[in-house]
Amino acid sequence: MINLNSRQMDLLNKLIANQKVSIDEFSKEYFITKRTVYREIAKINKYIEDFNVKVTNTPKGLILEGTYENIINLKLTLPCFKSIMKAKNIKNAILIELLQTKEPIKIQYFASKFNVSNTTVSNYLNDIKKWFESKDINFISKPGVGIYVKTNEKNIRHAIIDLLYKNYNTDDLIGFMQKNYNESHNYGYSSVDELNIRLLNIIDYKTISIIEKVLIRVKITMNYQIEDRLYIELIVHLALAIKRLEKNQKIDIDEITLEKLKNSEEYNLSQNIANCIEEEIGIKMPDEEIAYIAVHLQGLRGGSESLNLNGDYLNSIVKK
Repeated sequence: MINLNSRQMDLLNKLIANQKVSIDEFSKEYFITKRTVYREIAKINKYIEDFNVKVTNTPKGLILEGTYENIINLKLTLPCFKSIMKAKNIKNAILIELLQTKEPIKIQYFASKFNVSNTTVSNYLNDIKKWFESKDINFISKPGVGIYVKTNEKNIRHAIIDLLYKNYNTDDLIGFMQKNYNESHNYGYSSVDELNIRLLNIIDYKTISIIEKVLIRVKITMNYQIEDRLYIELIVHLALAIKRLEKNQKIDIDEITLEKLKNSEEYNLSQNIANCIEEEIGIKMPDEEIAYIAVHLQGLRGGSESLNLNGDYLNSIVKK
């Protein structure tokens, strides 16, 4: 692989960091001709071709063109970004990969992926094991086989949701969901893509858009309002359920609890949601998944009703 000079590395770093850069701006910044900038781009593309990524000039400026995974893999090889990726981020990446993978993974895999030593990964695993134990998830390490986790699907989903809210607040999630799907995917890499690929890979804009459309249709049949924060939680829950079902990872609910939930108002509402999702996405939601949505809706009703404060009282608070 060829080496890049400081100017070429600066341009690549800007694009990796999703900064807006144009041929004109970069030529003026370095007092070079546009032709020279194009030569610099050609050298950069030679440098990064093994990652199936390339610098492309678009009407909106220069971008890195490639899949999210390939761009992130490129980012992780650059010295300036390897030093920025702190231990916490690496631990989160290991956590989510273990939560989403059923097969054992060897320590050497993580060491190579994050360009750290086996000893460093082993040290991280001490904290990771404690975190899994706090979630009632068995962390298993077998010499010569690898590391993996073992628990029920309910605990896996709770852990993923907990990891999401541990790293992103509700405002962040609203921002991710409100961002235009086409804009974020037509012009290269963004911080949202890093969330998608390296952390949870459940905030899928197309799925979110469909879920929101489904909930708009269903909300008119509800006899109570859902507070904004709880509404976001419902969207995230449904997005995760769809992703897990696509991987054939299903929730188990005992027969007695299932029958009780089937007689609830929330189950009928959940069935409407499931039918709409099946109509829009084509994925069949089993009774257990519908019941699990119903449990979530019961929690939303309680949360929303507890926030249904008297209007006069709220006005007095506002005046104060």
